[in-house]
Amino acid sequence: MLTATCHYLGWNDVPLGEAAKWLWGEYRGDCSNVTVALPGGRAGRRLLELLTGLAAESGEALQPPRILTAGQLTDELVVLPKPPAGRLSRTLAWDGALGRLSRRELLAIASRPPAAGDLVGRMRLAERLRTLHGELAAEGLTFGDVAGREGGFGEASWGDNRGEDRRWAALAAAQEHYRDLLAEGGCCDPHEGRRAAVEAGQLLDGGPVVLVGVVQQNAILRRLLEALGERLVVLVAAPASQAAGFDEFGALVKDHWRERQVGIDLERWVVADNPEDQARRTLAEMARWDGRYGAREISLGVCDGQLAPYLERRLAAEGVAARWAEGTPLGRTGPVLLLSSLGRFLERGNFAALAELARHPELSEMIWRGLDEELRGNLRETDGPMLLDAFYAEHLPGPVPLGAPDMAELDAWIPEGAGRRGAALAAWVRGLYAELGALTGREELALADWCAPLRALLVRLYGERGLRPATDEGDRGLAFALGRIGAALDTIEGVPEAMLSALGNRGGRETVKSGSRGAQNAAARGSAVIQGSPSAGAGDARASASELISLLLTELDGVFVPPAPEQAGVATVELLGWLELALDDAPALVVTGFNEGRVPAAVHGDAFLPEGLRRDLGLPDNDERLARDVYACELILNSREEAVFVSGRRSADSDPLTPSRILFHREAGEIPGRVKHFLSVKPCKDQTRDEESPVRDLPRHPVTPAADQPLVMAVTSFRKYLTSPYVYYLEQVLRLKTLDDSARELDPLHFGNLTHFVLEQFGLHGPTKETDERAIEDWLVRCTEQRAAFLYGSAPLPAVALQVRQLTWRLGHFARWQAQRVAAGWRIAHSEWQPAQWTPEPQLAKPAQWAEWPAGAVPFEVDGEPIALKGRIDRIDHHPDGRWALLDYKSGDTVKKPSEVHGGKKSDWKDLQLPLYTHLAQEITGSDELQLGYLAIGKSEDNIGLLEADWNAEQLSSALERAEAVVRSVRAGEFFVKGKAPRDEITRALLGEGLLSADAAEDEAIALAEEAAG
Repeated sequence: MLTATCHYLGWNDVPLGEAAKWLWGEYRGDCSNVTVALPGGRAGRRLLELLTGLAAESGEALQPPRILTAGQLTDELVVLPKPPAGRLSRTLAWDGALGRLSRRELLAIASRPPAAGDLVGRMRLAERLRTLHGELAAEGLTFGDVAGREGGFGEASWGDNRGEDRRWAALAAAQEHYRDLLAEGGCCDPHEGRRAAVEAGQLLDGGPVVLVGVVQQNAILRRLLEALGERLVVLVAAPASQAAGFDEFGALVKDHWRERQVGIDLERWVVADNPEDQARRTLAEMARWDGRYGAREISLGVCDGQLAPYLERRLAAEGVAARWAEGTPLGRTGPVLLLSSLGRFLERGNFAALAELARHPELSEMIWRGLDEELRGNLRETDGPMLLDAFYAEHLPGPVPLGAPDMAELDAWIPEGAGRRGAALAAWVRGLYAELGALTGREELALADWCAPLRALLVRLYGERGLRPATDEGDRGLAFALGRIGAALDTIEGVPEAMLSALGNRGGRETVKSGSRGAQNAAARGSAVIQGSPSAGAGDARASASELISLLLTELDGVFVPPAPEQAGVATVELLGWLELALDDAPALVVTGFNEGRVPAAVHGDAFLPEGLRRDLGLPDNDERLARDVYACELILNSREEAVFVSGRRSADSDPLTPSRILFHREAGEIPGRVKHFLSVKPCKDQTRDEESPVRDLPRHPVTPAADQPLVMAVTSFRKYLTSPYVYYLEQVLRLKTLDDSARELDPLHFGNLTHFVLEQFGLHGPTKETDERAIEDWLVRCTEQRAAFLYGSAPLPAVALQVRQLTWRLGHFARWQAQRVAAGWRIAHSEWQPAQWTPEPQLAKPAQWAEWPAGAVPFEVDGEPIALKGRIDRIDHHPDGRWALLDYKSGDTVKKPSEVHGGKKSDWKDLQLPLYTHLAQEITGSDELQLGYLAIGKSEDNIGLLEADWNAEQLSSALERAEAVVRSVRAGEFFVKGKAPRDEITRALLGEGLLSADAAEDEAIALAEEAAG
């Protein structure tokens, strides 16, 4: 047989340019009979652009070649014996094959196989076997080959685990069943079909086949190349002096490259700290080129996908757009995000999944518009997500009942204390269920029968939306996503019945014959994209709606929305993955994320194919990946005018990183200097921790104080200002409020609210004069349980039920203290007291423009003008000897002494609440002796009772002076000082803490440490 012709292109220029020149010189403009195969699709598109440019330069017409990826080449040149089974059909066939195994064989494959009713778990295992089969089949191997290999599974491959012989024998049996199922469905496995076709010589006739830079070739591809004979031309991106590093088909000789020294000098190797620092140093390296290269002449290699947002942000700051060559994962598009959220909700039925679903904008808006206007008008919340967040924060509901919109269980699920918000939520959920239709049903249907209600939902959401994919980038991604979803639904409806029957018969599932459905070609616009039409061929498998969605998402996994075309007049830099860089033709390149584990990428701990076994079987292993990446580095270094490699020392999560081992492919004497070079970069921090630094980059919203109202400040707000003036501004001036649905138990605020309510009711209606602690305890426990049922329903979350029990335990110990307090002569005079309506006396200079004095406030005069000081004192006790006690309930796990919380003795004032109580309650206490303190309801017995403050008169006076200083600062608008970062993640984000350029974990640790110390 005649052999292939091999041409070495050299590597003094970019390989694609040299390949285009060779093709033009060999075939001129008539390449119509030529097939060209390259490693990836982007290289193929770029090659066509280069050929078009050569044709334009010469003034000749171009009849372009057929350009394919190396993976597509076999499918294009061979005639398969049967139609190839699609990915979903093969996965279902593997599931059916596992169902035909004995229990013993199944346990040999998976020690804990998924239950028959766990379709998602079964599909996960079937997917793994499909992938394993494909990897081996590409190298011409079967499971039986592995099971029967000479020497069995000794220590060299798999330690002393002797169960591997049984495992591979069971896998071989499953593989036979898999082939039988495909044959019953009238199709074949594409890998095995290609191999059979090549071995039988069933190749299509045609012209030359040119292989460009394909340095990794599996066994099936190599057999095809052998069969092509003289039709094959191999273009190698290297000089002829490197011929020993390639075989006759241009594939790498592993041992030639993996230990080769690489010429990445220290001048080309930049070490950065974290991702933000990598992005900063990358742009600094680009700036060193002094404008010699335009944006189109520069490529950025992104070996670690986490770096992309940092690079994009830095480029955008310089007015340069970034374009991901691989495109956007389909999973980030709106319709696929909706399907993911819907699947999780239907599977789990918990409130978190419902809240996630509510955040899908089109769905949420459609349901909100459908609510009764009067019902919406009675709410503070203005959309569905806000309603759900507010309801969850107050009531911590359990699992959401699924079913028809009119089911009675939905009303029982809403706690009695939810009021108008609960009624609105019930109406919102009913609206959701009406839109979801049959998808909320609990029954199992044939797989194809779920496709119609899913299509109907997507049509209602997107069907009336006129898409403009040619002019609107959002519409382009949406149209692409809807088209792929429609095609995936067509695939599910078209799965051969043999696979569906096997799926439906697993574990005794009852099978039913569904009505027939068929496919309709997906269009790129509106409802035509997803609107299917019935035809024959539906299957027997039964599944839940969530299981169908899981299968659909599996079919969509790995799909990318192609990148948008470059915009005219906008400087754009390409972001490329590592494997695309070798054949990229930009003359200037910065490779980021050049760290071990990324280059070379390592595979460790594979359950079926550990490294030793891969090596024994001749499969691609870590050594082969290393050889590939060493060659790619050499090609980049020799063919680019500029090439810089950037390694990071820390990941985005602050995990330590190591540089790529390729950087140490040097003479032994250079290694210490390279280690020192890497370690010379110290951790950096872009954001200052100076608490007094002005917050210049945070939003400021102009607010004009109400002219007819005095400045109103609550006694609790002074602590907010002293802690962080900017947080005070956000919460007290702009009235921003954080809504969060992440809690899985009562947070300290709501646990405290429940405690305060019970103790307030005790002070108003309870046995406050009782000295029998048991009677007090019984009353408190009964009140607690009633309130908890009112707020959280009859079936609260387990954690909430446990917290309620914990609170009753605490209140039992409080009852003992309360009985002793009464025995000592103290009585509760007021519970949750606030000042009466204040009327200014004539001698007080009340501004004439004030409409009225705020309720529950007393004047606190600063510089001749009063503010309205508001507050509510939890409890005021009185003793017959004339003493008063102003007490604040504290229900934290560990309650500290007032002087530790407030300061004022050995440190500056941090809180002014208790000292300001003395001013607030003057109308009651007058000049009588006062007792200030916390009434602790802590988690331990010795942290329950009175913690009295011990400030003297001078210290209390200094507290009021500090309060006056705070008022002056607030009046002057002195808010824009960050102060101490709060623990709340959302507010921290507004402060710029924990974002891309900050180390969130480290900031959090520092904040917690400072809080503990203070």
